Amino acid sequence: MPLLRSVIALLLILLGGILPVVGEPAISGALPNPAVANSALPRRGGTLRLALPTDVSSLDPARAFDTISMQFLMLLYQGLVEYDHGVNLLPGLASDWSLSADRMTYTFHLRPGVRFANGRELVADDLVYSLERTLDPVTAAPTESYFEGIAGAKAFREGRAPHAAGLQALDRYTLTIQLTAPDPTFPYVLTLPGALAVPREEVQRWGADFATHPVGTGPYVLTQWHRAFQLHFARNPLYPRADRQYLDGIDVQIGGDTTLHLMMFERGELDIAEIDDNPGIPIPDFLRIARSPRWHNLLARMPVAATEFLSMNVELPPFDDVRVRQAMNYAINKEKLVHLMHGMVMPASGILPATMPGFNPNLLGYDYDPVQARHLLAAAGHPQGFSFKLWIVSPSESPVPAAIQYDLKQVGIDAELKPVTFASLLDSEERRHAVQCSLGAWSQDYPDPSDFLDVMFNGSRITDEGCQNTSFYNNTAVNQLLAEAATCADPQRRLQLYQQAEQTIVIDAPFVPLDHPYTYALHQPWLHGVDLHPVLYFRFERMWLAK
Repeated sequence: MPLLRSVIALLLILLGGILPVVGEPAISGALPNPAVANSALPRRGGTLRLALPTDVSSLDPARAFDTISMQFLMLLYQGLVEYDHGVNLLPGLASDWSLSADRMTYTFHLRPGVRFANGRELVADDLVYSLERTLDPVTAAPTESYFEGIAGAKAFREGRAPHAAGLQALDRYTLTIQLTAPDPTFPYVLTLPGALAVPREEVQRWGADFATHPVGTGPYVLTQWHRAFQLHFARNPLYPRADRQYLDGIDVQIGGDTTLHLMMFERGELDIAEIDDNPGIPIPDFLRIARSPRWHNLLARMPVAATEFLSMNVELPPFDDVRVRQAMNYAINKEKLVHLMHGMVMPASGILPATMPGFNPNLLGYDYDPVQARHLLAAAGHPQGFSFKLWIVSPSESPVPAAIQYDLKQVGIDAELKPVTFASLLDSEERRHAVQCSLGAWSQDYPDPSDFLDVMFNGSRITDEGCQNTSFYNNTAVNQLLAEAATCADPQRRLQLYQQAEQTIVIDAPFVPLDHPYTYALHQPWLHGVDLHPVLYFRFERMWLAK
């Protein structure tokens, strides 16, 4: 869950135990995960010490949709279903669920006695409210498009109905969700932030400030948030599971860069080197850490189900011309990026990473060809090139922005780097006509190709605000392929449709695929239970301290 979403700053995650998912999600017990740090018995107590270079964007699940915020949302909130140690789904707030014969109606039975942190018991109507809040255009939820398949969602969004007809609380502990068409990924969608349960009375009490006064049913509560300085979480005394509350608290220092954070880590002042940047270690220090007898056994590498790319807004000139966009693709030397990143990334030809079902190793992408780039620019009416602003996240120690800037300069394109905060970039690039081009990344919210292709490139999902299709790309043929794939019952045919859509998108070039990163997790030897997850990344609520 992205997943969750991250721009440049991909979270340190370890991809363990991912299974190809092409049909209905698997439902089973916990999978063994090689990322589990130890087998010692856990103990209660202590405060986990973390650091972030920039502040969390939001702690309101209807408003947050990035990999950094998601780590902390999972401390505060719960959804109907949840992941095990891998990508199988288990009951969460629901004790069980069933699917109707036509594959369009889900029935969930809630666990009695689950309480919000304010003391009130959670009931089925709370899930109806939470999902309708995500669908409500006033909320401007970035995950809204994921839930458009709920029956009556469109009428509710357009103000033609007071409620979404497909959401029904049959009684205090029974919820039904009816879809407009079968959707094999919908159970995964219910793990996203927009489906996490919130209490109506607290949202109404705090309004826009609910993000800083969050109330959920999760294992921890927010006790302190000094903007741009510090976050602190403490145990939720109403949460029933002690195995997700080993830590007394979680303290997050905000500010500083990876160099400072690594220095603090090596002095024993942080328990994880970095939870924001990829790879979380300053690039000049990477080889030293990897070769260190002290640290190399605590540093793990795995490929990430993510893609880093340049997103070009096809509604704004000069990127409204496909020849310009293709020229951008030819102009950038991806092999050089791999070299500059010391092999911490692999070059990307398309959208889907190799760990994703439907990955096409034969996809026709763009070679590094500056001569062809100049030819296309001249044909598009830019023989001398052009200038534009390239939005990037600040602070960033990555050499990638400068390398891209240099390559583009060689074909006459002047890319002025525009550093902004992570939250500012998310807000701006998701608004129509606001950003020409940005350097970003997408990591999986759930292990299915629709999470990349349908979310990022389906033109029917374009909204004026909170739009995940940041290139505002709209191709009718691609939209039709994605629509057919979304309800296709044949797993093989479904993947073929996604591959066909991806190839068309690559030709239309609304983006420049740069790389698929590896991730590196570096933690202290006294931190245990570091069960890094292929979708949820760090799961702080399951960690414990021996020190």
